[in-house]
Amino acid sequence: MLTGLASCISKRSIPGIYVAKGKDYIMELGLNQDSTFNFHERTIESKKKGRGKWKIKNEDTLILKFINTDVPVLGLMPSFQDYQHDEELKLYKTKGGNFKYLKATFKKR
Repeated sequence: MLTGLASCISKRSIPGIYVAKGKDYIMELGLNQDSTFNFHERTIESKKKGRGKWKIKNEDTLILKFINTDVPVLGLMPSFQDYQHDEELKLYKTKGGNFKYLKATFKKR
């Protein structure tokens, strides 16, 4: 019973705006209460945005499933390029409540 409650509280605390900044890029991930998300990436060369649905897996993994995206971007994070409809991305929750994907850390605003 306690595990189910902790899981529920965790899901309610996740929605918000998360930002990852690097030398030549900034990414913003908006996680909504209704399990949808908006994603924006800006690099010195281009911009990209996408949207979709998110879910929690195993209490520490955030799954983003893209619904649609813009044209491919030539940014510094090649793993964020060429997302297709239904493509999934896994982010891992850190001890501080942030999310990590490759070298990018998404911090809650």
